[in-house]
Amino acid sequence: MTTFDFNDGQGPVPARRHKNPDGTDGGWVADTATVAETAHIGSYALVFGQAHVYDRARVRDQACVYGWARVSDRACVYGWARVSDRACVSDRAQVYGRAQVYGETQVYGQTHIYGQARVYGEAHVFGEARVYDHAQIYGEAHVFGEAHVFGEAHVFGEAKVYGQAQVYGTSKVSNSTLHIGAYTDICCDHTPSVISLEGNTAIVVKDRVIIGEQHKTLEEWDREPPANWDQLRPHVALMFSKPPPTERLHYLDQVLDQ
Repeated sequence: MTTFDFNDGQGPVPARRHKNPDGTDGGWVADTATVAETAHIGSYALVFGQAHVYDRARVRDQACVYGWARVSDRACVYGWARVSDRACVSDRAQVYGRAQVYGETQVYGQTHIYGQARVYGEAHVFGEARVYDHAQIYGEAHVFGEAHVFGEAHVFGEAKVYGQAQVYGTSKVSNSTLHIGAYTDICCDHTPSVISLEGNTAIVVKDRVIIGEQHKTLEEWDREPPANWDQLRPHVALMFSKPPPTERLHYLDQVLDQ
């Protein structure tokens, strides 16, 4: 019986070298894992645990797929990337560099996750979104469309970042009512605050107020007020008087609890 040590603390376990569709010898696959004959496993790549690699998916270089993870369709995991737990990577999504995708995350479409980015929890990243550098997506957050999240930014909770939005620097985006779309940029050390009253949501970031897919200064909104601006404006104005992020977020909690 052939065995291999995947360095996961289990010691040597029954395993085999995968035979790639082109006839080359692929990497090691534990007997408990499943790899389709049509899939490509690079010579130094590893698939173990109860992981599945289906269809024409590729796992290359020194990448690892393990746990109960699924990689399917024409997805590709390469570099030193890790896909584990119950994460699913499908369609033409790519995970590479030293990126990690784990938890119950779903990554699909033509998404690229790379650098040292991490996507975990129950997050979804799809469309043509890009997550890279040291960015983290987690909780039940959704990043999609052509959105980019990078730098040391975090998107979490139930936040949605989409369209051609960019979240970067050391930004932290989180709220069940926080939807960032269009061409919005959230950057540097600015933590967005959200006010949601009677179905209207305003996002305050630095000196801008985002309502819908438009972002303007307070004065610009005064000149062209949106619906129910009279009720929303006092709370927005008070946000600007609060030093971010602690007192501002404390006030935010009070508003949302009303």
